[in-house]
Amino acid sequence: MQLGARYSKFDGGDFVSTNATGTGKLASGRSNAFDAWTIGANWVLTPYVRVIANYVHTHFDTPVTTTATVSGSSKTYTLDHEDAVTMRAQFDF
Repeated sequence: MQLGARYSKFDGGDFVSTNATGTGKLASGRSNAFDAWTIGANWVLTPYVRVIANYVHTHFDTPVTTTATVSGSSKTYTLDHEDAVTMRAQFDF
């Protein structure tokens, strides 16, 4: 088994809401900088099979607002971070 960790940063400071349309204008309620931490594991079960799993925690510099419509009802969410778990199985034949 292998374990790993990663830190990444995105700085989109050039994208602001005062930019002209078509030049990287940042919409209201959007963030232009993120910090993310990833922790991952890689299990090699056999020489032909492995499983990879990652947990990612991302923090936004500005809370992000989004609207979701479910069954005809709209709800607005404001988030300052997001968490994700990804997993992959790989078979070599």
